[in-house]
Amino acid sequence: MFGVNKVYLVGFLGSDPQTAKSRNGKDFAKLSLATHRSKKNEDGGWDSITDWHNVTVWGKQGEACTQNLRKGSKVMVEGYLSHYELTNDNGESRKYTGITAQTIEFFNAGQAQVAA
Repeated sequence: MFGVNKVYLVGFLGSDPQTAKSRNGKDFAKLSLATHRSKKNEDGGWDSITDWHNVTVWGKQGEACTQNLRKGSKVMVEGYLSHYELTNDNGESRKYTGITAQTIEFFNAGQAQVAA
C-alpha cells in the first residue's frame, strides 16, 4: 500500500533566504514562508490567519533562491513534509518538522521562473 506525502504552498518570504551546509557538507537554503488562510470566528465573520513554514531547498535550487529571492518575494513550493532532529552544542536534541522543496517557482514582476 502506498502513502502520499506531497505539499504545495504559495506564499511570501518573511526574510531573505539563508545559506547553510549540512553535516555532510551539502549546501542548502533555508526559507521562512508565510501563507494565509481564513477561519470563521465566533461572530460569524472571517479572521485571516498567517501560518509560517520552514522550507529547505537543496543544491542548485537553493543557490538560485539565495541569488534571486528576497524578503517579500512570492514563491510556490512543491515538496514534501520532512521530520528531522538537531542536536545543539550542549548535546540537547530537538525535533523539527519542515518542508523539503522539490520545485520552487519564483513570481517576480508578474513573471514566473522555475528553479529545477
